[in-house]
Amino acid sequence: MHWYYVKDGDKAGPIADRDFPDFVARGEVSDETLVWNETMSDWMPYGKVPDTLAAGIAQASVSTGPTCSICGKEFAADQLIDFENARVCAGCKPDFIQQIKENAEISGETVMQYAGFWRRFGAVFIDGIIMYVANLPIGFVLGIMMPLLTDGSEPGAMFWVAFAVMYLLQLLIPALYMILMHGKYGATVGKKALGIKVVMSDGSPLSYGRATGRYFAYILSGMILYIGYIMAGLDDQKRALHDHMCNTRVIYK
Repeated sequence: MHWYYVKDGDKAGPIADRDFPDFVARGEVSDETLVWNETMSDWMPYGKVPDTLAAGIAQASVSTGPTCSICGKEFAADQLIDFENARVCAGCKPDFIQQIKENAEISGETVMQYAGFWRRFGAVFIDGIIMYVANLPIGFVLGIMMPLLTDGSEPGAMFWVAFAVMYLLQLLIPALYMILMHGKYGATVGKKALGIKVVMSDGSPLSYGRATGRYFAYILSGMILYIGYIMAGLDDQKRALHDHMCNTRVIYK
C-alpha cells in the first residue's frame, strides 16, 4: 500500500506504507494534513483516518522489520537471505558463509557441516593401522613366551594366565584410545588427520562418560554386519548407529 498527502497545495507521494510513520513522526504529516491511499474512497485529514487504518499506522511506527542475524540492522524482507532460522543481508553474506565453515553459532543455533561416509571411513582406516601397530608388541611377546610357558606338549597354567592378560590388553588399548581421545579432543588421530571431530547434537564437546558409551555403541554398530556404520552413508546428518544412540554428530572442524 502507498500513501499520498498534500504539501503546500500539491500532492506528494507515493510513500510506502512502512515509511509513512516516519513522515508522521517528523511532523511532515499532521492531524490536519490531507492524506489518501488505495483503501480510501476520498482524501481526508490524517487525524480523521478511520481507527482501523490509524491503528495500523501506529503499530507500524513502533514495530521493526526483519533484521540481519549477523549485523542486527533492519532491512526489507526481500533484501535478506533466509537460511534455516537465520536471515542475512548481502553485506554480511561473506561473514555468514565463513561462520558456516567454522561451525559458528548463528542466532543461538549451531550450524554444522557433517562429515561424509568416506571421510569417516578414512579416519577409521588410519586408526585401525595405529591399533594394529600398538598391538604388535603384545603378539610378539606372546609368541616368545609360548614355548617357555608350555609344560611339555601342553600349555601350563602360567601360559593361560599370560594369554588372558595379553588378550585383555588388546581389548583395553583400543578402548582407552577411543575414549580418552574423544573425551579430551573430540577426535582420534585418524579424525584429526582428516579434519573431522565428534560433538554432541548441539555442537558441545563430548564428556568422558558419553565417549565411553559411544565406544560400546560403536562396537555394536560393527556386530550387526557393519550395518551400523553403513547408516552414516544414508542418513541426512551422516549419523551412524552409534551416533543415533549417543546423540552425537561427526563434523568438519
